[in-house]
Amino acid sequence: MRKVDEYIKKKSQKSKVWQRTFELEYKKLSDSLKKDTYNPNEQSKADNQ
Repeated sequence: MRKVDEYIKKKSQKSKVWQRTFELEYKKLSDSLKKDTYNPNEQSKADNQ
């Protein structure tokens, strides 16, 4: 039973780290969308001008 508890604890810690990373990335993306600066096609637009 103790091994199971340790396993769950380890997994949940990893999950928290992943979730934190995701939240930071999501915030960056949403901020740039609000400013309308995020554009994956920006490079190709510059090439077309």
